[in-house]
Amino acid sequence: MRKIIYIAFLVSLLLVVSACSKSNAANEITKIVNEKNIIDITVSTQMTTQKQDIVLNENDWGKLLDKLSSYSLNRVDDENENGWEYLFEIKQKDDVITLISFMGNRVIVNGTVYEVKDYNKEDFLYLFE
Repeated sequence: MRKIIYIAFLVSLLLVVSACSKSNAANEITKIVNEKNIIDITVSTQMTTQKQDIVLNENDWGKLLDKLSSYSLNRVDDENENGWEYLFEIKQKDDVITLISFMGNRVIVNGTVYEVKDYNKEDFLYLFE
């Protein structure tokens, strides 16, 4: 009986630790961008024939933020990557501007470089169709 209680306790502890690690794994974008405070989002890409800039419709903000927040980011030292595939300028209340740029397996959020493991360069092309 004691063994069953011990196993149940370990399983419960494992579930709690797992849930906490997922909730603490929020990436930097989630921490600094609040959808309720957004005024405007402009997206640029160099993935099309000509560089394109678009202003997103307010109805598209949630889907975009969900995608940006879904990435696993690991901070890395700046490796002086040149260029970008996508550039997001997110304007929020109180004159807060967040710049996010993607290039290969790197994302730069307000000047801080992160490695992003689950990014695909076609992830945001739908915005320019």
